[in-house]
Amino acid sequence: MAIPTGWYPDPTDPTLERWWDGFSWTDQVRLLAVPNSLAPSAQTATSGSGGRWLLGGLLGLVLICVGALAFLFGSKKAEPSDTELAAAQRALTTTSAPTTTTTTTIAPTPTTAAPTTTAAPVIIYVPTPVPRTGSSSSRGSSGGTSAPTPYPSSFDSSWTPGRGGWTAQLSSLAVADGPNAADDAVAQLSSAGIEAITTWSGDWESLSDGYWVVVATEQMYSGEDAIDFCHRYDIYNRDNCFANILSQNSGDSDSEMYP
Repeated sequence: MAIPTGWYPDPTDPTLERWWDGFSWTDQVRLLAVPNSLAPSAQTATSGSGGRWLLGGLLGLVLICVGALAFLFGSKKAEPSDTELAAAQRALTTTSAPTTTTTTTIAPTPTTAAPTTTAAPVIIYVPTPVPRTGSSSSRGSSGGTSAPTPYPSSFDSSWTPGRGGWTAQLSSLAVADGPNAADDAVAQLSSAGIEAITTWSGDWESLSDGYWVVVATEQMYSGEDAIDFCHRYDIYNRDNCFANILSQNSGDSDSEMYP
């Protein structure tokens, strides 16, 4: 039970009163007030020494009892009980416990770069040297020889080059290589996105006689157009793509242009 605040006899000095704040003694003190009922009257003061000693004894007894009670309650309040000590210990333990924070680290996922696909350059197999000039010894007075049979399936006798006879010559094959060699060359070009046909060199005065000649079907109007065509398809081998004139004029036999 809590003792209410107020002035109480000092537990250490019976002649003083000390202020109790409801929890503990404070530093505020004052002289102990003597109750009027216990104060000696004028009559008592003149009545003799016996009455004075009696009143003094009663007053001392009261002060001792009050001081003992105040000291008892003050001591009990000043010293915490076992229950209070246990509660304080639990509070201290709870407050002092470190807070553990769990941090989750997400490992970065390695990124694998996609392999770069590089288009392989077009390589055309040329089994024999490319004829670049006309030869009077290979032609009769009436022109070149006729195309031998069997013809390659890619042979087109009706095909004509663009203005000026310019075309991109891609390969030439001897008759001894057989018609299939020309067809294989055209098929290989087709797989690279290049449209081509086979013509017979004997049909053109500007070419040497006796070869199956593979040319691009795209119409070209100058040697520069043919060179641009070779560069567009990344063909820089002069034996696999160069500008040439296919005409009935033998003077055009030296008109080749190379990448």
